[in-house]
Amino acid sequence: MSHNTPKSDVSDGGARRRFPLYLTLAGVFVTLFVIFGLVLIGFFHSGSKRIELLGADDLMDRIGRHMQTSIGELYLPVQGLVDIASKSAPLEGATLEERLAALGSLTEALRLNPHMSSIFVGYDDGEFFLIRSVGDRRVAATTLDAPPGTRFAVQSIERERGEAVGTLLFYDHALGLIDSRPLETADFDPRGRDWYRLAADRSNQVTTGFYIFFTTGEVGLTFARRLAGGGGVVGADLALADLSAGLARQRVTDGTKIAIFDSSARIIALSTPEMRVPVRAPHSEETVTMPRLSELDDPVYRELAALLDEEVRSGRFQLEAADRTWLASVSAVPTRRGSDIYLATLIPRDELLAAVDRVRNQSVLISLALLLVAVGIVLWVSGNLSSALRALAREAGQIRRFKLARPVEARSRIAEVDDLATTMAVMKSSLQQFFEISKALSAEKDYRKLLEMILREACKVAHADGGAILITNDEDDALEIAILEDTTTGAHFGGTSGVEPPFAAVPLEAEPGGIMHPDLDAETARRGETIRIDDLVESRKFDISAVCERYGWDGGAKKTLLNVPLTDQKGEIVGILQLVNARSVAGEVAAFDPEVVPSIEAVGSDAAVALDLRRMLQAQKDLLDAVILMVAGAVDAKSPYTHGHCQRVPEIARQLAEAAHNANEGPFADFSLTDDEWYELHLASWLHDCGKLTTPEYVVDKATRLETISNRLHEVRTRFEVLWRDAEIEYLKALAEGRPEDPEARDRLERRLDEIRRDFELIAECNSGETQMNDARIERVRGIAAQTWMRHLDDRIGLSHDELKRKRRTADPDLPVAEPLLADKVEHLVLRDGPPFGDNPHGFTMDVPEHLYNHGEIYNLCTPRGTLTPEERFKINEHIVETINMLGRLPFPKELRRVPEWAGNHHEKLDGTGYPRRLRADDLSVLARIMAVADIFEALTASDRPYKPPKKLSTSLRIMSSFRDDGHICPDLFDLFLTSGAFRTYGEQHLQPEQVDEVDISDFLRGS
Repeated sequence: MSHNTPKSDVSDGGARRRFPLYLTLAGVFVTLFVIFGLVLIGFFHSGSKRIELLGADDLMDRIGRHMQTSIGELYLPVQGLVDIASKSAPLEGATLEERLAALGSLTEALRLNPHMSSIFVGYDDGEFFLIRSVGDRRVAATTLDAPPGTRFAVQSIERERGEAVGTLLFYDHALGLIDSRPLETADFDPRGRDWYRLAADRSNQVTTGFYIFFTTGEVGLTFARRLAGGGGVVGADLALADLSAGLARQRVTDGTKIAIFDSSARIIALSTPEMRVPVRAPHSEETVTMPRLSELDDPVYRELAALLDEEVRSGRFQLEAADRTWLASVSAVPTRRGSDIYLATLIPRDELLAAVDRVRNQSVLISLALLLVAVGIVLWVSGNLSSALRALAREAGQIRRFKLARPVEARSRIAEVDDLATTMAVMKSSLQQFFEISKALSAEKDYRKLLEMILREACKVAHADGGAILITNDEDDALEIAILEDTTTGAHFGGTSGVEPPFAAVPLEAEPGGIMHPDLDAETARRGETIRIDDLVESRKFDISAVCERYGWDGGAKKTLLNVPLTDQKGEIVGILQLVNARSVAGEVAAFDPEVVPSIEAVGSDAAVALDLRRMLQAQKDLLDAVILMVAGAVDAKSPYTHGHCQRVPEIARQLAEAAHNANEGPFADFSLTDDEWYELHLASWLHDCGKLTTPEYVVDKATRLETISNRLHEVRTRFEVLWRDAEIEYLKALAEGRPEDPEARDRLERRLDEIRRDFELIAECNSGETQMNDARIERVRGIAAQTWMRHLDDRIGLSHDELKRKRRTADPDLPVAEPLLADKVEHLVLRDGPPFGDNPHGFTMDVPEHLYNHGEIYNLCTPRGTLTPEERFKINEHIVETINMLGRLPFPKELRRVPEWAGNHHEKLDGTGYPRRLRADDLSVLARIMAVADIFEALTASDRPYKPPKKLSTSLRIMSSFRDDGHICPDLFDLFLTSGAFRTYGEQHLQPEQVDEVDISDFLRGS
């Protein structure tokens, strides 16, 4: 019985992905590490972002408070100085000298407050006094064209007799006068300035809006207050550049933007250096309007302006501008004069969170490094833990591929894995033993050897002393012992012993009123279950008398037994496998191990299938042989001309094949046949003429030339009888008419009748196949055929459909009509119904006559030799075509695939003149050549052919030697046929005694 590796339940495309254990363990731990790491990093990153964003809010609040403080630091000192200066007496002086008395205190105030650019007084009479801090103020120095070393500059405008006289004085750090020059802008009148007008009518201090300073052209604001004496207004300037510089210092990132604007969203100060507000030229009267947020070129400020309106001037925002996300904070900054200004802080989110992102990236890198270390550790640990499992997996792969020779060597310190290894080792050993048994059972074709092998292998597995196999006989409904063997007693029946078991069959049906306990073997078959008896002597459940008789037991020592039912694939019991006396390791009789029983049952199952298969194959073979013998018998019984041919050819072929098989030298020294090839030859020889079943009997049995279904000579003789009667009637008719009797008329009648007699005798002679038709005879036949006779009756009634169809090819003549004595009529031609070989898949090359049959009387009588016309000869030869076609349609198994070739080529000749395919020597196998020799020899020596006398051995061999010389049959085989004596053996067994004459084979061997 063959065992095939089971196919996978899924195709490659749909197969479930699988991974090694060490990778799975590593994958689980790595996944956990990654998940934990990602969660921690994500949590940390998210928390850091929240903290950073909360910190951003605090930062912007701090910036707001700081800017409020910074603005206070800018405003309050200046405001305080203005308040103090308004009470300064020197500033109320009428001349420049008096006013310069306050130079020391005012320059000290400028030194202490670097944000204040100048302090000045505008008098009610239009005079003007100003002290400006120059120092590192590049704009002021450039505008005034201050000499080097200038720290302070004094600008004075006095009016004498209505004319303005301007003086410009330059002082160093120590207030030493460096230079004095006229002031070119003496036409300046402070009374026209906003700060003067605002403070002139108020007692408290005022603050102007941002405007362009007249002298320097800078943008700033002025703090002013009426002098205590009321003679003018004192003021101090604060330049915008100082406020913007303060904003720039508050930026927390490179991209941070800080802006101060008023309630109209007009810019007061910007932290961005490149976006300073425009400044007009010094001393210019041009007015400058501060730009709004929406008028700046920066898209961030424009987006902020879009979020602000008259109702919403403060708050926290998040806006999208310049392809970035910005966090914005707008807050009001109160001033002393009551009109709020606003502080806007905008920070890029990515810059704000850059540190957080860096920490996150560092955390990811650290986590990856730790992960790689962890993976290495996990792989090492899991690899060590799973090494035994991998070894077991390899062993399982070996088992899957049925490579069972090497024992399982894998071991592990893990108890479960080690138990698995032990179990797999036992399983591998059991499978190896089972497959070896199965393979042996499948390979064994001899039924008796198969039985012996099953029993011995089962005994080996169970360590039993012996046993028996009982086979079910369905006809008798009983169990028959097919083989029994006992190593302890040496008993051996059945199998290859050649000794039939001398034991009675075991009935499957219990006899009514019989023994009280059922027979053990019969009960096993009825139950279909394994029966194990640990002590047969003590058993009381079954009748064991037949078992004890079988093995020669008479009680005493302990006996054990195991009965395993043999069940075929249909679930039917085909027999019983019986084992007796299992042996322990110590060699004592012991009960059969329950763990071994399943293995015995597996062997029994395999054995049942093998036995059933052998029985089925044998039954099929017997059926096939019976059908073949039936076909061959039908062919032989169909005609006495071929009687016994299909039965005798196999015998000749077998004897000649045996001679070639047994040859130790010569051309057949290497020739041998297997059992399958012997059976192939058996089938081919019995079926070599099966195509004759399709050959019409009258063609096969045609003994005369005019014979079809019957011998038409009788019809022709009737026509001669008509001529005879016509001659006599003509003579008697003349007498009846009263004409005197003419002696010559009587002579003419006698001569005519004699002519008719001779003509018929010639026709009858020509009708025999033994008559050689030469030209003279053919000419004579044609002359005789030209005679006519009168037909008065319709010859187209009472006919078959096909015969009437052939008659109607010619017109129906008027009756009576003169018919030729013999004729070749159109109706005698039987047309073919399509090509004889169909599509000709087998490559037949026979010459095909034009018509299927030609029943012409003259045509048939003039056949040169024998009785068959070319059409009939083709029909006879066509039997081999039908043989090939019939056998070619049969589904022969691989071991019988050459049956059509060997059976269908026995009419081929080595020189290529044979039929049906004109094969040459190279195309003909040895067995096909053997078939040709056997067929010819049987045809020559057959003694039961009615158309010829039997030939003697010498005559037959002489004819065959001529065939050999003509290149028709194999010379090597013919010589072997002679030297082996096969011809004589056959002759003595199957020929008449008078046919078996003395033969000197040297007369017929090549070279003789």
